[in-house]
Amino acid sequence: MKYFAWFLLAFMPLCALAADETTVHQSKRGLDNWSLSFGLSQVIGSGSFSQNEYIRASNDYVGQSFNLGFAYKGLEILEQPIQLSLKSSMDLEWTAPTHGGRRRLILNDTRVSAVLPDLWTEPLSGMGLSLKTSIVLPTSISSYQVKKQLFVATFGANAAGQWGIFSLDLGLQFSKYFGATIGRYYGISPAGCGLPTSASVEEFTPDCSAEMVRQQEGFPNVSAAIGASIALGIELFDHLSLTYGLGVRSYFKYSIAQDNWTSVHASAGVGRRDYFSPSWTLSYPLSRKFELPLDFSVFVDASAFHSVRSADDKRIFAPLVFNTFGQLAADGYGSLSMGVSGNW
Repeated sequence: MKYFAWFLLAFMPLCALAADETTVHQSKRGLDNWSLSFGLSQVIGSGSFSQNEYIRASNDYVGQSFNLGFAYKGLEILEQPIQLSLKSSMDLEWTAPTHGGRRRLILNDTRVSAVLPDLWTEPLSGMGLSLKTSIVLPTSISSYQVKKQLFVATFGANAAGQWGIFSLDLGLQFSKYFGATIGRYYGISPAGCGLPTSASVEEFTPDCSAEMVRQQEGFPNVSAAIGASIALGIELFDHLSLTYGLGVRSYFKYSIAQDNWTSVHASAGVGRRDYFSPSWTLSYPLSRKFELPLDFSVFVDASAFHSVRSADDKRIFAPLVFNTFGQLAADGYGSLSMGVSGNW
């Protein structure tokens, strides 16, 4: 019952806006309020889970990613438009699977979102503020069978602006995970280490071990996460855009009670793990060059997901993406992808 209450709590910010006005009405009707988004990409990646020479240091990934989503924008609360959306993705792996699901065709978790766009505009910079709340449902095998994760509730705020050929996007969010404090795992690398594909940030719940001398206490699931992001974009020429994005995310993991069998090297208490997620994206909107019945873009992306600090905690990894491929950090991913995306 408490989980159901938290499920409802994720959408309470929207309900609070309607406290003085109980009538929620539809501003428009018809197909104009509905939109369909889709994407297809080819992904080549590599991951490193441990720096110990006796354990396989890394594994490669080659696969395809498909995503599909629906959105509805015909609702208003207090004359404020609200956009509701449902989105999920699917990955097809061509290399030997190393995750807990052991399947080549993977359905990722499903996200149900509610967004309040353009809630407020800062008069000097012209940046618009929007609020977002979402529920991530455990439709992936890794979530409901391995991590025993019920759902993830996320609250966030976003500020975005554009000045000529330059654009800036800032984000801040908090996520709360619900489910078992520890799930099943397979072999050396448990499920949930991360997926260099179309999985959302909530699905990146790093449970991989660092070096054996600093072996963590079991592989507990994540309890909560706090994240911030920034994206800087520039239009190079003829609508061709280059964007650098950087996310910083702190994961707080459940602690596991110690007993007589617990290793003396195990770290007790709730642990915190900090991660960078830098990316470079080159995109071109074909629908602005050619007359098409839908918004259609092509893109090339290089991204990474790795620890902020080294295993010995003596240095910070530079979030430049490409240094990840040269010498992967423990619990690190690097991937290259190219594909198409559209909205109709």
